[in-house]
Amino acid sequence: MPFDQAIWALEGRLETFFREAQSELKAAQEEGRPEKITQANEKVRLMSRASSKYTWITDEALWEYFRHK
Repeated sequence: MPFDQAIWALEGRLETFFREAQSELKAAQEEGRPEKITQANEKVRLMSRASSKYTWITDEALWEYFRHK
């Protein structure tokens, strides 16, 4: 089940990235620096999209890679 293991690994790592992005946003807001807040907001949005299972679980190329392993 290499595909399932890859999915679980991706889920775990992306969840960590998302939490780190949220922490960066909170820190930027506490500092009150608009440019850092904007950057952190973008990172949170990016990590939110990336961690959406639908984005990569339906990726045919990823499935094919593991199917042929």
